[in-house]
Amino acid sequence: VVLLQAEFSIQRPAGYTAIGSTCGTRPVDSVVLFIRRAALEVIRSLGATRTGAYSEMPYVYDGAPASPGSACVADPALAGVRAYAAVVLRRADGGPTFCAVGASLPHPGSRVGWGPGFLSTLRACSGLQVLFVADTNLAGSTSFKQLAAEQGVDLSACSDPGRWKRATCCDDIARGVEEPRYRSDRTVLCGGGSVDHFEVGKDFVCGAAEEHRYTTAVVRLAPH
Repeated sequence: VVLLQAEFSIQRPAGYTAIGSTCGTRPVDSVVLFIRRAALEVIRSLGATRTGAYSEMPYVYDGAPASPGSACVADPALAGVRAYAAVVLRRADGGPTFCAVGASLPHPGSRVGWGPGFLSTLRACSGLQVLFVADTNLAGSTSFKQLAAEQGVDLSACSDPGRWKRATCCDDIARGVEEPRYRSDRTVLCGGGSVDHFEVGKDFVCGAAEEHRYTTAVVRLAPH
């Protein structure tokens, strides 16, 4: 489970470990991943991603303002605050080891480059399958692989079904737009395997300004 910019308290599901990170000082962007312990083993966190007690997770623990952080996809002065969290996981049944990355990416039209910290994290995943759950800020059917290539990152073959599915972004209340127009939110698996049954929620959950529709998917990792 990946929570992007969830700035309110959420009870951690039983049987799950949480990891998270923040970007910026004021405002502070956040990412939190819930990882089911019966299915996945945490091998190590990457970059500035935090592990530990749930009380250390930004916003979701008690809804209080999050602490500043450096887990930024790009320079906040150029791209605004865009956080990422990354972790190396292994299937608990002895299956493959892979990277999982949750992120909010800069708007492609801004031409802002991904920062050295984020690029270093992606390099740490070299040779592994990489699962991305991200707000890409893409508008149409451009692939995540193409977006990464424009940043000089070769992700090999990627399964990216969200590029053809229903739009997820946004509940743009200020502009009087209450239905999503853009296919921004993607679940993408690179380096083998597939993302199946990618679905977009029929409703917004909170009714907040600029809220995105939630998505679900089944991820099938390639064998060792």
